[in-house]
Amino acid sequence: GGLSRALGIMTTNRHGLSRKIPSKIAREIRRRSRFGCVNCRCAIYQYEHIDPEFADARKHDPRAICLLCGGCHDRVTRGRLSKETVKAKYLEIQKSQDVARPFEEFDLATNQISIVLGSATFEYAQCLLRINGEDVLTISPPKDGAAFPTLNGIFCDRSGSEIFRITDNVWEGPTEAWDVQITGTRLTINADQQRPALVLEVSPPSTVRVVKLDMYKDNCHFICDERQTLIGQVHGLTTTYIGLGN
Repeated sequence: GGLSRALGIMTTNRHGLSRKIPSKIAREIRRRSRFGCVNCRCAIYQYEHIDPEFADARKHDPRAICLLCGGCHDRVTRGRLSKETVKAKYLEIQKSQDVARPFEEFDLATNQISIVLGSATFEYAQCLLRINGEDVLTISPPKDGAAFPTLNGIFCDRSGSEIFRITDNVWEGPTEAWDVQITGTRLTINADQQRPALVLEVSPPSTVRVVKLDMYKDNCHFICDERQTLIGQVHGLTTTYIGLGN
């Protein structure tokens, strides 16, 4: 678009390939890169064509594109980090079980965080959602000098079966079952079929806003966004909802 041209960004290469990577391929790249920079593991990232470079690429091949954070991308551009090292790191990370921790770069290092959920603001709250006596989503003060509060969550599919969980900011479960994206100060966690289960927006220095919450547990379904807050009881293929106000 006009902004890309103004910034001098190549939107298509000499083969007519668009810089925009199709969402299915982009997700595969994130999965292969274990959702973080393949070099330093920061989870605020860019897509990097390794070999060939974007200018010479004829297609978006997830085997030849990885995630690099802005700092490591700059090191590659300036020749301080070689493409060979990046390729080696990419192959290495695909064989490991390491998952990047996507919270370390946010400027929210405080023990006095406020959580905004719907129309309510919670001070010093930890458990945000409890279903059938089990804590499904908690946000507590940072641990071990981290720059972001400690997130714990249980993420289930529509049948109520667990597909992955987050324990103290570390993802547990198959990488095929979930996806995480970071854009600016917004973090999106997608569950089954790319459903945004949790969208958080950081407002430094002390506020985390829950933009969207769409979580299942057992026979319950909880939905909250800027427009509504609903709790539903699942009956087979149908769900009965009650509005909680917003």
